[in-house]
Amino acid sequence: MKIKSLIYTALASVVLFTSCDLNKQPTFNDETQAFIAFDSASGMLDELDGTAEISLYCASLAGINASAEIAFNADAYADNAAAVGTHFNVAYAVRYSIDFDNQSPTFNERINVDTIAFTAAPYVINFDNKHQFATVVLEAVDNDAREPNKKFDVQLANIQGCNKGAMNTYSITILDDENPFNRLLGEYTATGESAAQEKTMEWDVTLTADDEVENKLWIQPVISTSQFGLGHDRVAAVEATVDDVQGTISMRIGQSIYTVDGQMDLIICGITNNIETTGIGVANYDVEGDVTITWSSALGAYDIVAGGLYEYFTNIVYTKK
Repeated sequence: MKIKSLIYTALASVVLFTSCDLNKQPTFNDETQAFIAFDSASGMLDELDGTAEISLYCASLAGINASAEIAFNADAYADNAAAVGTHFNVAYAVRYSIDFDNQSPTFNERINVDTIAFTAAPYVINFDNKHQFATVVLEAVDNDAREPNKKFDVQLANIQGCNKGAMNTYSITILDDENPFNRLLGEYTATGESAAQEKTMEWDVTLTADDEVENKLWIQPVISTSQFGLGHDRVAAVEATVDDVQGTISMRIGQSIYTVDGQMDLIICGITNNIETTGIGVANYDVEGDVTITWSSALGAYDIVAGGLYEYFTNIVYTKK
């Protein structure tokens, strides 16, 4: 992350104020008005890239001695909360001054660079007349497992020698780099309560990727039909779409799974209060630990030739082998 132009504005403007010939000249007093702040409000830490830089500065004319502790808080994010040591680590910080290019409102280069190695909390940044800027480097911890994107806040705490600036909280989202789609593929053991058999049934299910469409997979078979002498190898696979943001698999109701010309045409149906031959069936998946797929409602096979239910299951769960 590069130092933003607002820092230039924050420091350059106080110099401008002291040099303006106004009736009521604005001033900036280090003793009462100097502050420490972040240079922006939010950013991202990508597991794939591995690091994120958070920049902060001490706004003062003279370059005062001041310090701030960098603290981490994820209380606002409930189940998506990130923790130091579990989802990220604090690597180090770099303190420096900036050599201003007086010909344009830009920075020339960092000077007086000083690297601080952090080993444990508290993570304290000290500022002085040679070090008015700092960058804290965070490292992602990649656990090689698919999780929701984690979040946390970086906060300025225990400030000494000056004030806390208005930009005192920096929010970070950790982007998980595992694609859940890949973990969903493979062989499963399915269980469900059979309405026809009035008992728990168990069968094998295979999830395979589509060759052309991203996040599309094929499920074979969605429900069991073998109890009626119709082997699973004769039942067509159905297509479904994975939403890795919502953590769901969506399947179009009404897909044909077995046809005998003029005699039988079995389609996948949904069962709520009524038999549903159109719409979308939704399953929630969990790829942490044992991979499981749980269908939100009952699913059945409906014979559109005979006009009746062939079979249906409740409480369908797939568990990866």
